[in-house]
Amino acid sequence: MGKSLNPMEVYRREQKKKELKKHRVDRQKDKQSKLSSMDPVDIREQLKNL
Repeated sequence: MGKSLNPMEVYRREQKKKELKKHRVDRQKDKQSKLSSMDPVDIREQLKNL
């Protein structure tokens, strides 16, 4: 016999997938904004000081 899924379990799994996708998109946006705000000249100067 096949194992049927509990409707609440299915709903919970769908919500978890949506949440993970949202977090993934948020991380990508944060990474892009951080990279776009970096100035290569400033980074080179900081590296020279080290």
